[in-house]
Amino acid sequence: MAKGYGWSPGKFGYEVVGKVRRLKDAALKAGVPVVHCHSMRRPSDNSSDSSPMRAGTTDLEVIPELEPNR
Repeated sequence: MAKGYGWSPGKFGYEVVGKVRRLKDAALKAGVPVVHCHSMRRPSDNSSDSSPMRAGTTDLEVIPELEPNR
């Protein structure tokens, strides 16, 4: 998950972060590969300027609790 999906309290995806973390941890413990991918909006996508996940913004940064394991 990236910050643009609602990392801060009161935002759309905030309460999902803990659930995703538990799922990720369980998968890793079971030896299941965890794949991280990004989606983003480009200026050519004809989306509104206020839409989240725009290229060049902090919305694309991965939420620290869900950073890929190295």
